[in-house]
Amino acid sequence: MNIAQNISFRLLKLNTDEFATFDLGNDNANPDLTIDVSFSADLDRRVVFCKMGFRITDSTKVILALKTTCLFEIEEKSWNMNVVKEEHFIIPKHILEHFCVISVGASRGILHTKTENTPFNKYIIPTLNITQLIHEDADFVRT
Repeated sequence: MNIAQNISFRLLKLNTDEFATFDLGNDNANPDLTIDVSFSADLDRRVVFCKMGFRITDSTKVILALKTTCLFEIEEKSWNMNVVKEEHFIIPKHILEHFCVISVGASRGILHTKTENTPFNKYIIPTLNITQLIHEDADFVRT
């Protein structure tokens, strides 16, 4: 697959699926961040969903949880020329990484807004190496 392949898209919608705070962590502890990412698609609408989950924990207890979904609509010409491969719909890894970068940034802003003026505002989503989260192209098949 051509790595320079251009796929035009727009951010269609951003959802906060879950936000919860629990007990504050120990000030002296270094909290752990667990990240989950998954992709799904509405093939009829040319929409790819990037679902992100973030859990901040201190030892064994959860301090904070955030789940978001960004919806990306792929432009029709790009969809037809670069995504549709017979009965498969393939979103290249580098486009998924781009979706993930946008989703992480949006999630970071949501976290800040939800925790502003609270003690939980000290917890942030740090810069991430997205290439470690996305390992391959997404291959969707119409069912």
